[in-house]
Amino acid sequence: MITLEKILNVFEDYLEEDQTLEVMELKHGYYVVSWQSLTQHYEFSNFCPTLDELANVLTSYYAQNLKYKNHEQEMISDDEKMQRFMEAANQKKLKCYSV
Repeated sequence: MITLEKILNVFEDYLEEDQTLEVMELKHGYYVVSWQSLTQHYEFSNFCPTLDELANVLTSYYAQNLKYKNHEQEMISDDEKMQRFMEAANQKKLKCYSV
């Protein structure tokens, strides 16, 4: 069964690394927001009405982070690279649903 605690535990390493990203629990869902220190406000947010949506949003951010951290000089397209990063991120997301 998926829980907020499990999602936060699975993505703990990423959330600690990306100090701008925050997950907030609301009465009717969750917000994922990004704090911008230069402008002193939140730049963007994603409302997630369910835990499944929260896991999906964090998976997407995690995949983007993998893409930017990866410095391979392979001759493959950005789409192919993003597909590979999404597969890795989805493996992480599956841990949210494990017992």
